[in-house]
Amino acid sequence: GSVEIMYNNVKSLESSTGGATLYGAEGLSAILHLYADDGDDNADKYRIIGGADGKFYIENYADGSWDVSVRIVNDGSVDLYYDNSKKLETTSGGVKVSGSGLVSSAGGTNGGVFELQSTESSNYTWRMAVGGGDNAYVPGRGFFIRDETFGDTRLYVDTSGNVVIPNDSAALKLGAGSDLQLYHDGSHS
Repeated sequence: GSVEIMYNNVKSLESSTGGATLYGAEGLSAILHLYADDGDDNADKYRIIGGADGKFYIENYADGSWDVSVRIVNDGSVDLYYDNSKKLETTSGGVKVSGSGLVSSAGGTNGGVFELQSTESSNYTWRMAVGGGDNAYVPGRGFFIRDETFGDTRLYVDTSGNVVIPNDSAALKLGAGSDLQLYHDGSHS
């Protein structure tokens, strides 16, 4: 049968065939503390909170106080924190990153790759990467921007710092009105 644990005549915990349910008192959050390694160090302490504010939290104890690691808003965002500072947030339009981001390779011949995809009817995919290898033609190992929809590298910066547009029919356009244009006219001069 089930077991109920009461605190001040209010049910706090109940077991069932499906597991256990933790209850917070009316208007209060339900908090589950997890202590590893006897809980004798700050780094051993974690807690999971079903908040009365409609949010779900995973927190760790650091520097003498509780820091948010993950926050989930009902029917809303999922937020990831580093040292109690929000770094990544899901939004109705995608993802918002606070601070700088790092994309790294898991190994192999490719460098770090970041892809941008449009969900519009045309479904364009652009790739920005450092390095090169299996997925794109990049002389040497530099930074490149590639249009995956058409399979073309549009621009790259080689390891010497040269900016290259590897397309004879493309132009580098500068200025608000594109009034300065650099392009190849077919000659070798």
